[in-house]
Amino acid sequence: MRILLADDEPDIQLLVSMALAETGHEIVMADNGREALEKARSGAFDLILLDAMMPVMGGFEAYRHLAADPATAAVPVLFMTARPDDEDLRAALALGARGIIQKPFDVDTLARDIDKHLSP
Repeated sequence: MRILLADDEPDIQLLVSMALAETGHEIVMADNGREALEKARSGAFDLILLDAMMPVMGGFEAYRHLAADPATAAVPVLFMTARPDDEDLRAALALGARGIIQKPFDVDTLARDIDKHLSP
């Protein structure tokens, strides 16, 4: 499966990409929400992981654009955040985001959670 990971922290990018590559997923990286939008629109993805707080464009704003675009609206989105009770996250879930992955996370649990959302 092809996954777009948008996170501005290189350590998180490395950790997530290593964990998901071990389970056979192809990972494409983006450093911010604007870059994630560009990549999401230029390629087909099975899942998008968005960090809630990023420079240039945060995950919430990026999600609003993804959800409004017919080319990306059907792609499942999971947010990654250290603040799971954030009001913006509740709004994103109400708009259709699939879930929240709380930072810090265990890589095995992360891989299982993502596979659960990729299952038909």
